[in-house]
Amino acid sequence: MHSTLPGRLCVKAENTLIIREAWPSSHVKCFFDVVFLPTAADRSSSPDIKIPGWYRPTRGRYRSDVGYGHSYDPESNTITLLVPSRSLHVRKSDIGQDPCTPRLFNSPGGEIIYKDGRHTYIHGLLSLKLSRTAVVEIAIPTPQDILIYKESGCNPALVQSTWHAYAAQHWMQDDLVRITAGELRNCLGKIICVDMATRSASIDMEESLHVGKVSSTPLMFPIANLERKFRVGDNVCVLPDSIEALDLKGKIGIVVEVGIEDNSVVVYDHISQSQASDLIYFVLYY
Repeated sequence: MHSTLPGRLCVKAENTLIIREAWPSSHVKCFFDVVFLPTAADRSSSPDIKIPGWYRPTRGRYRSDVGYGHSYDPESNTITLLVPSRSLHVRKSDIGQDPCTPRLFNSPGGEIIYKDGRHTYIHGLLSLKLSRTAVVEIAIPTPQDILIYKESGCNPALVQSTWHAYAAQHWMQDDLVRITAGELRNCLGKIICVDMATRSASIDMEESLHVGKVSSTPLMFPIANLERKFRVGDNVCVLPDSIEALDLKGKIGIVVEVGIEDNSVVVYDHISQSQASDLIYFVLYY
């Protein structure tokens, strides 16, 4: 039994197919009452702190910025937040721009951690120590909010997974997806519904019924183990918040190429007669 979920049995498996195969036939109707729990690696030192994660200061100069939660000290209840500095000297190439624009710090020797007077920079980002009560968690920031963190090289995996979660908010019923992990890796299915509270989705596996272990029963997967699947000829719309192909933001186009290895898509807009690539996180079916 699970310690914090009374009346529930806790089992560990890569996906619900494995659980279903071991499920007693006398309790088939109970199968879909499943709750996804975080792994030990996903749990933080405090129940309301996710490290790494995204947070916004509630006051001060950086109150409008999304920062990267680098570490947390439970004894002092302080979080170390990394943000692009708003007080760096304007470079010659940036003359004419707002001097308070967030920028990365270029350490003289290219060090990852660099101390400049009373300031510490990590991956070119200013390190701030703030009280836990002085920040609020931003579960899924917009791609633009964290673009500079991709440029800094600070935790590329988190940046990519955040973009993936952002894209998943726009997934709709009957969207085609590919399973990316577990025994059903590379199988295709269609979305029934997405639950962003649990970061999971119910998938109709009808597209992959030819695979031996797949049945017509819908399965639940973490959205981290799913990716949208596009095909040449699909009509799509570029999201207004896209950080790629800015001239195509909010426009409708057609998929003219799909990458075999990385599932990247190339979208063509017949009105402007232009095309853009690397839009996998920023397009949806139209």
